[in-house]
Amino acid sequence: MTKPSDFHYIGREDGEPIDEARHFYHCQSCGQAVDKRDLGQVFHHEERGHLPLTGLDPPPAGAGLPRH
Repeated sequence: MTKPSDFHYIGREDGEPIDEARHFYHCQSCGQAVDKRDLGQVFHHEERGHLPLTGLDPPPAGAGLPRH
């Protein structure tokens, strides 16, 4: 069975694992970090006037923060 630690960047020779924070973005409307791999979350946050989702695990450190 494949586990998250098996995933690596394509073409990486050193086998460095993918940073989980790359899978999140910051919702401009409600301020919640959204997991881009979960279409349910993505579509929810595209709705005008939505509220933050409840019952989600906290995102990894640095997730959804704007990069400068």
